[in-house]
Amino acid sequence: QAVTFAQQKGLENLAASGLIELGNSFASDGKDEKAEQYYNQGIQFARANKGLLREAKGQLNLGALYIRTARVDDGLKLVQQALDFFQRENYPSSVGICLTQLGRGYRRKGDYDAAQQALNQKLTLALKGNTQPDIANTYFEIGQLRLDQEKYPAALEQYDNALKIYESVKNGFRIAFTNTNRARILVRLGRLDEAKQLLDGLFKITSDQKGSYLQLLPELHVIKAEMNLIEGNLAQAMASANEAVGLATGKSEILTESKYLLGLVKGASGGGRDAKKLCDEAIKAAETAGIFGLYSRALLSGAEAALKTNDPQTALSLAVQAQEKLSRGGLAESEWRAWQIASRASKQLGDTNKAEELMRNATNARSRLEQEWGPDAFKQYAQRPDIQVYFQ
Repeated sequence: QAVTFAQQKGLENLAASGLIELGNSFASDGKDEKAEQYYNQGIQFARANKGLLREAKGQLNLGALYIRTARVDDGLKLVQQALDFFQRENYPSSVGICLTQLGRGYRRKGDYDAAQQALNQKLTLALKGNTQPDIANTYFEIGQLRLDQEKYPAALEQYDNALKIYESVKNGFRIAFTNTNRARILVRLGRLDEAKQLLDGLFKITSDQKGSYLQLLPELHVIKAEMNLIEGNLAQAMASANEAVGLATGKSEILTESKYLLGLVKGASGGGRDAKKLCDEAIKAAETAGIFGLYSRALLSGAEAALKTNDPQTALSLAVQAQEKLSRGGLAESEWRAWQIASRASKQLGDTNKAEELMRNATNARSRLEQEWGPDAFKQYAQRPDIQVYFQ
């Protein structure tokens, strides 16, 4: 009604603001199609009436929506247009938001150098403004980038930097959000006792606080499932993975991850058909979403599940596809395991020479990983029960 009134009174720029706010409201409720519709209308109103600021705000919000919903290239183009305006007209807060979205978009595409460049600019801006929450948020985003790159020790350092600031300003939700990612890294580094303690605390916080904290539950169950799978506790891993699948929202990254994780658990438990179905669904969803790291790891999980269920041909095919992507992205932790799976699958298929060649590649990739992480972190990681299998 307010938008209609503004139109009737010739206040088109006010109408544009109202349409963009409607878009924000629908986006926060997960109604992406409605949000897109209102953002586009708001941009058109602003553009027709030379409302450049409102047009840029609409472009930023629509671009962020596209980045989040598998239209990354379109989103990046819109956010860059908004950034150009905000930089030219000196809106530092909006510039920072644009740089965050660019960092996320390029990270999803697997263009990690471009993501780093955007986040470096954001960090420079945040440090110049000396606003502690902005600095913490930038450390957090860099942590997300390092996590996607599988540079886990470096990611943990960035999250620790963010955590110190969030604790100093008593931002409870951001503390919990950051610790959720820290728990994921601790699991993958093999620091399982620390991860268990952190997860127990996070489950308690979500139970006590409820509200917005409940959105952390699907990821917490994914992390718990991954930890139990690493330890070989298949029944507990199955229960947690099923919880994650049930709680995750449609088309989310967590749903895709929980599906391929459940596929791995079922594969290890002898459920070959179910394992293949879940991994195939996850691979398709990750490819459609256009998320480089998620797609690469879904392929790897499909290969691992196929190997566990005595399907070496599928394991080899998926492992080779995964390895090519993982190498291109520099994801060393997953790449060396992809070479290992390809080698074992080739051996099962009777191609001994190929298996030996692939194993040499695995050894080289593992050496690069140890160099990247450092000997102490790698030694702890190598003690994970599931990783020990690859040394046998």
